[in-house]
Amino acid sequence: PFFFLGLFVSIISTLLLGFCKTVPALIICRGVVGLLNCNFSVSRAALADIVPNGARAVPFAYMGATFALSRTIASAVGGLTVGIFWTEEFGPFVSPCVVLSVPAIIALATLCMLEEP
Repeated sequence: PFFFLGLFVSIISTLLLGFCKTVPALIICRGVVGLLNCNFSVSRAALADIVPNGARAVPFAYMGATFALSRTIASAVGGLTVGIFWTEEFGPFVSPCVVLSVPAIIALATLCMLEEP
């Protein structure tokens, strides 16, 4: 349930972030993501439950590398997509928020299809 909640809140807050017009609204959207999106710590706990004690180093290293790579790629994609879906009402930041929400939507759909062990 924590994965679902974290991904759902992340998707909604990221989409709303692109439509914010004021600084307090931006701070609230990012604050909600920070408070409720605990996927990294929950995924580390799940990985520790699945992988035996002696074999945890490699999966944890892959997880850290994936996190660093995803942060880099998301920043590049966000910068490259600014202004694609330009609207006079909301400005140029709608497109990065929509584009960067798509992988989270795919991850949420994938989690819905997985069987619980």
